[in-house]
Amino acid sequence: MELSGSHAERTPLAYIQLKSEPLTFEGPQTMEADLRAVIGSLGQLDGEPTVSRVDLCVDFTTSMDISAIPERNWVTRARLFDVYSVQRQFSGLTIGKGGDLSARLYNKLLEILSSDKAYMLDIWRDLGWNGVDQVWRLEFQFRRAVLRQLGIREFSSLLPRLGGLWQYATTEWLRLTCPTPSDKTQSRWPTHPLWEVLSAADWGTEQGCYRQHTPTNTPPSDKSLFINGLSGLTSFMAREGITDPYSGAPAFFRAAKAFHEGREYFTGLSFDDYIDLKVRLKARRYGTLHNLPEDEPHPADVAVAREYRRRSDGE
Repeated sequence: MELSGSHAERTPLAYIQLKSEPLTFEGPQTMEADLRAVIGSLGQLDGEPTVSRVDLCVDFTTSMDISAIPERNWVTRARLFDVYSVQRQFSGLTIGKGGDLSARLYNKLLEILSSDKAYMLDIWRDLGWNGVDQVWRLEFQFRRAVLRQLGIREFSSLLPRLGGLWQYATTEWLRLTCPTPSDKTQSRWPTHPLWEVLSAADWGTEQGCYRQHTPTNTPPSDKSLFINGLSGLTSFMAREGITDPYSGAPAFFRAAKAFHEGREYFTGLSFDDYIDLKVRLKARRYGTLHNLPEDEPHPADVAVAREYRRRSDGE
């Protein structure tokens, strides 16, 4: 916390950086209310608190070798790309370091060994972590300039847009791709299945943050769906020598299921989960994905609340 001088007129009364542990257990709204009461006792508060930096992160495990990802597979607007190691063990990478928007992908379990954030271990276990697998963290840091461009200034405008911030960072600013050797245009390379899972993280809100509205956010028309959309089915039927669409469509889905379940070692997703992921990603893009019911808490919130109660009881 930094306080302004008593005669300062153009600077905020206080600059405050919140640490991750109280944010994790208390939540940003509770922290803001508590700080408002403290700062209000030191001087007059005018207007809402503004936001100058936001860090969003997702923790995950994967059987994929993160250290083996070539730099060229990352499609990004950033110029800087830095790789780090600890005792010759790959520990992570940073993209866009020092910029108004930057990303970090690093071994969080390795980082915990040199920090006092062991509280995360119990939270991970509550969410299904086996205590053995490496846990990676994907983290984006948004600074003031980017937040303003995305329409975020006051604290009250931040929380409804967390999902939009994450979507912007993981779809427009940075993507992990599967390169297509025959296509030199990186922007057309397909998104890696791991990145599709990470970009679909649920922040409990669907309000987007975009520099501009583009046609890609508009649901496809019936003409597009029922003419272009049938291309794959008809190509499959022609290849297999099937002319009856009512037998061709079930055969197509059986073949698609067999194909994707054969790729499970690569994607980590079953056919049903793959379809569910694709539907959610596109529904999020079109703005048709509904939030969880208000009486159904998110599993992550349940785990954090359980850990907070355990710590509060002195366990």
